[in-house]
Amino acid sequence: MPPPPHGYHRSLRDDADEPKLGTFRSLSRLIVYLRPYKFAVAVSFVTMLVGSFLRILLPLVYRWFINEGIHSSFLDISYFALVAFVLFCFHAIIACLGYLHRLAVAAHGQGMIRDLRNHIFTHLQSLSLKFYDRQQSGELMSRIMSDVDRLEWGVVEAVLEITNSILTFVFMIFVTARYINLKLTLVALCTSPVMLFMTWLFNRKVHDLFMTRREKIGDLTTVVQENLSGVRVVKAFGREDHELNRFQGETNSYFNYGITVNRLLGLVMNLMEVLASMASVVVLVFGGWLILNDKRMNVGELFAMMAYVGMLQAPIRTLIHANYHMQRSGASARRVFDLLDTKPEIVDAPDALELPMARGHVEFRDVTFSYNGSEPVLRGINLMAEPGQMVAFVGKSGAGKSTLVHLIPRLYEVANGCVLVDGIDVRKIRYGDLRRNIAMVMQDVFLFNGSIKQNIAYGKLDATDEEIFSAAHSAHADEFVQALEEGYDTQIGERGVRLSGGQRQRLSVARAILADAPILVLDEPTSNVDTHSERLIQDALEKLMRDRTTFVVAHRLSTIIRADKIVLLDAGEIKAVGRHNELMQTCELYAHLYRVQAQSDT
Repeated sequence: MPPPPHGYHRSLRDDADEPKLGTFRSLSRLIVYLRPYKFAVAVSFVTMLVGSFLRILLPLVYRWFINEGIHSSFLDISYFALVAFVLFCFHAIIACLGYLHRLAVAAHGQGMIRDLRNHIFTHLQSLSLKFYDRQQSGELMSRIMSDVDRLEWGVVEAVLEITNSILTFVFMIFVTARYINLKLTLVALCTSPVMLFMTWLFNRKVHDLFMTRREKIGDLTTVVQENLSGVRVVKAFGREDHELNRFQGETNSYFNYGITVNRLLGLVMNLMEVLASMASVVVLVFGGWLILNDKRMNVGELFAMMAYVGMLQAPIRTLIHANYHMQRSGASARRVFDLLDTKPEIVDAPDALELPMARGHVEFRDVTFSYNGSEPVLRGINLMAEPGQMVAFVGKSGAGKSTLVHLIPRLYEVANGCVLVDGIDVRKIRYGDLRRNIAMVMQDVFLFNGSIKQNIAYGKLDATDEEIFSAAHSAHADEFVQALEEGYDTQIGERGVRLSGGQRQRLSVARAILADAPILVLDEPTSNVDTHSERLIQDALEKLMRDRTTFVVAHRLSTIIRADKIVLLDAGEIKAVGRHNELMQTCELYAHLYRVQAQSDT
C-alpha cells in the first residue's frame, strides 16, 4: 500500500495489515524499562534458582531417610524427630526464598509498570490534535491502563519461569539418571516429547487470539467511556436500551474469545495431566519390576523417583502456563509500542528560538491546511494582525474559521506556507514559549474534576489566591462563586457538571485572564450560553481584549462590529477583509449573513 501523506495520522487499528512484531521481539523492547531494577531482577532470579535447587534435593533427602530407616538398628522417636526437623528446615528455607522472590518481582514489576505508564502518558502529551482526531479515547485508555498492567507478569516473571523450568528440567534429568536409575529416568521422560509438541501447537493457536482479545478490550472501554461521557444525551433521547445492547454486544464478543482461549488452555493442561499420570503409572510398574529383579534398585529410590516424575513433568506444564502469559503480554506489548512508535508531528526544531514575551504581531503567509493530507480545508490564507488589533472571522459553518485560529498556537501544523508571531515562523519558536504567549477561550469548555480555584489556576499554576480572585472578579464569576457554600473550594465534578453553561464559560474566561498572554484566541465563546450570561461574558471579554492581539471566531456578528478587521471565510478561502461598515457596503455575502442573523435575533 502507498505511504500516507505527510502529517497524516493512521488510526492505531489501521496497522492491522502491517507486518507485526513477534511476541519475543515485542517483549524484549521492555528490557530498557528494567535496567533501573537490575538488582531486583538478579535477586528474583537467584532466589528462584536456589529454591528450585532445594526442591530438587528433597526427594534425595527422603530416599536417604527411608533407606537409612529401613536398615537402622536404632529406629525410634528421636530418628523421626530428626527427620521432621531437617524437612522443616528445608521447607522453611524454601518459603523464605519464595518470600524474597515475591518481593523482588514486585519491586521490578511495579517499577517497570510505573515507568512505562509515565513514558506513555508523557508521549501522549507530545502528540498533536490531528492524532487525537483519529483515535478513540477509550482505546487509548485501554492501552495505557489495561495493556500496561498485563505486562507486569508476562515480562520478567514469565521469562524467569521459563528459564527456571528449563534449568530445573535439565538438572532433574541429571540427578535422576546419575543418582537413582538411568533406565527409570528414560521411562519417566517417555511422554515429554508429546508435551513439548503440544506446547508448540498451543503457542501457534493462541497468538492471534490474544491480539484480537486485547482489541476487544479496547472496544469495550470505548463503549463505556462514550456512554459515561454522553450520559445526558443517552438520557435525553431515552437510549438506555440501545446503549445496553451495544455494551452487551462487546461483552459477548470478548466473552467468546475468552471461551475459545480458555478451551484451548484447558484442553492442553488436562492432556498434560493425563500424560503425567501415564508416566507415573509406567514408572511405578517398571520401578517395581526393577526392585524385584534388579538388586541395585531399592524402595527409597523408587519413592524418590515417583516424586521426581511429577517434578519432571512440572517444568513442561509451567512452560505452557508461562507461555500462555507471554502470549497475552506479547499482544499487550505490541499495542503499547504501536502507540509509543507514533511519532509526534509537532516538535521543537533543533534551533528553536525562545519567545519570553511576544509583542502580538501575527501573520498568516500563504497558508494551506488539510486534515487528511489530500483535501485542503484552508487555501492560500494571507492575513496580518498588528499588536493590539482585534481580528474577527465570520462565515458559514465549515468555512474553516476555528481551524485557522488553531494554527496560531500550533494545535495543528500547516501543510504549506507559514504562521508568524513577531516575524518568526511558529515552527521555529519553542513550543512551550509559544503556548505561554497565547490564551484561548473555547466554545466547548473543559473543566477538570476539582475545585473552582484549581480550574482557574490552570491558566497560571503558581498564581496566588489574590490573583485567582481578581481574575474571577474580572470574568464576572466571583458573584456566583461566593454564593456557593464552599466558595472557591467547591468541587465542580467531571467537566464542571455541577455548574451551568454560563458559569463554566466564565471560569474559562477567568482562566484566560489569569494566563495574561499577549495573544488571545476566542473560539465562539458565547455560542452556548443564555442571554444574561452572554452579556456578562462579553463584558469580561472586552476587558480581557484590551491591549491584546485578539482573534475572534464569532457566531453573533453583532458582537464583532467594533473589530479592527473582519475576515469573511468561505470554503477555506478569504473572500473579504475590512471593517463592519465597509463590508456591509462592498461584500454582498457578509451583508446577507448580517441581515439574516439580525432578523433571527429579532
